[in-house]
Amino acid sequence: QRKQEMAESMPEEFSDALQEEGEAAPMPAEGQAGEQSKTFHTKPEEEEKALSELKKRLAEEGTDVSKLEDSHLRKFIMARKLDVDRAHQLVKLYREIKEELFPDGLTRLTPSVAGALEIGKVMILPFRDDIGRRIIQVKTSLHFPSKASAEDVARPVLYCLHSILQEEETIRSGFILLFNGYNAGFRNLDRRIPKTMMRIFQNHMPARFARFVIYKPPIFVRLLWPLLSRLMKAKLRKRVALFNTREDLVSKIGVADQEGMLSFLLDTKSWNGEVRKDWQKFTLVDENEDVSY
Repeated sequence: QRKQEMAESMPEEFSDALQEEGEAAPMPAEGQAGEQSKTFHTKPEEEEKALSELKKRLAEEGTDVSKLEDSHLRKFIMARKLDVDRAHQLVKLYREIKEELFPDGLTRLTPSVAGALEIGKVMILPFRDDIGRRIIQVKTSLHFPSKASAEDVARPVLYCLHSILQEEETIRSGFILLFNGYNAGFRNLDRRIPKTMMRIFQNHMPARFARFVIYKPPIFVRLLWPLLSRLMKAKLRKRVALFNTREDLVSKIGVADQEGMLSFLLDTKSWNGEVRKDWQKFTLVDENEDVSY
């Protein structure tokens, strides 16, 4: 009965969002790890050939490729598995979304982004899975729709993602996006976030989603699953995993430091300093701030 009352109180805008392409999928079973993307291995000569072709296409469009590091362009090649056509398109989409979310450049943080990182609303965890993937966490209990937009969640996630993509391991293996729903309630529900996050991170990022994990999924996740699943591509839907216990989460996604991760989930505040120390080691450079593309 409570679920029915909450469903009836949903904003009408959700019915419009359900008209998106794609079919609703069954709710993922709790405690099931879901599929995960595999590390993408290539031959060095294949990478170099694809990289050379991508540079050629960008130069033909007027981009000064001498100002771009190979490591930066390699992200797009690897994210599209050496398909130069798709990598070229991804470069354009990534540029567009960066200009939309960070018009002054990624290294110039707005107060809202800096604040989200400072309080731990979005963070890079100091833990990896057993093959070395980084984990970006969004703590949904710290999001209040009346005070922050969906873009205020997307911006710090993009900032963190841009940071970890400086690592070769992340470029090849991908990353895990963890939505931590502990203590989240209906007050944290933001109807704008699903469409915004899927629009930005499903098609515009030079990175591979290894898994999309929801810990302590609040009741509104179940209510909104028909919407959420329609916004996801089939491949991403299969990588969604829901966990209600800390033990299931750390063991089934294969966290290497299980004891540390369990401690973190019990008391995130005490870990904030350690978390910041870990990800602040990145010297964030925005390769695109001073070039034409």
